[in-house]
Amino acid sequence: RQSVLCFFAAAAAVDPKHKWARWWRLWKTRGPEIVSVAPLLDGDEVGEVLDIPPGPALGRAVAALKHAQVRGEVRTVEGARRWLTKTFKR
Repeated sequence: RQSVLCFFAAAAAVDPKHKWARWWRLWKTRGPEIVSVAPLLDGDEVGEVLDIPPGPALGRAVAALKHAQVRGEVRTVEGARRWLTKTFKR
């Protein structure tokens, strides 16, 4: 994680108009919020929606949902359910 932050900082310093500079500014202003986003669905709920047991696949689905929340693709519980169903079709 530290090396990624150093990359953003260096990219922003070299070319402040580059797209990486935007991410660095976002990280500096909202980093803790991005890292600690509260999940819309817990692991049990994700497993129920996808009908999968606890294990690595469930962990990947929970992480993917959290990333979708951070990117702003998912904003509600119902949206999270729809996103999971669409993304992890069997």
